[in-house]
Amino acid sequence: MAAPRPSRPFTRRGITFTSQYAYRQYLAAEKGYSTPAARNKAIAAQRRLVEAHATSLTAAQRGVLAAGIADYQGRIGSFVEGQAFAQRGSNRLPPEVLRLLREAGNGAYPLWRVIYR
Repeated sequence: MAAPRPSRPFTRRGITFTSQYAYRQYLAAEKGYSTPAARNKAIAAQRRLVEAHATSLTAAQRGVLAAGIADYQGRIGSFVEGQAFAQRGSNRLPPEVLRLLREAGNGAYPLWRVIYR
């Protein structure tokens, strides 16, 4: 049996990770998820909602919007229940998510409601 190949270093944002999976773990932890699989599950749940309401967007744009909604759901607003003031993140959505919500047109209202739950 051959020995497993060592993973190559992977650099993003000026940080060198041991592998791409380590980078995905870092991203998931940064967004508040315990594992990359938990983040993917949340994105899949939001994708169904986005597919139903943002029909004017392309498939790639709907995927980006679903990821943005999953990452920022319940994390913005003037009051986030159960979270200390110092631990709250920015009160703003990323510019790309805002642009996609605007482009979604009339179907964006249910998506905004999900974000501010």
